[in-house]
Amino acid sequence: MTAAERAAAEHGVSLIYAGIFTSNQGAVRFYSSAGFGPRGTLLSKEQGAPLNG
Repeated sequence: MTAAERAAAEHGVSLIYAGIFTSNQGAVRFYSSAGFGPRGTLLSKEQGAPLNG
């Protein structure tokens, strides 16, 4: 993570997102321990789901 964050900073990246599912507890622990935290809300929809309305 340190090398990836350093490379990102060297290229002007100021914000890194980790797109993981909350059910992947190993990844949640890993990224949390690296300083990542919740930011915003990501909504998704399964294909073929019925439309409301």
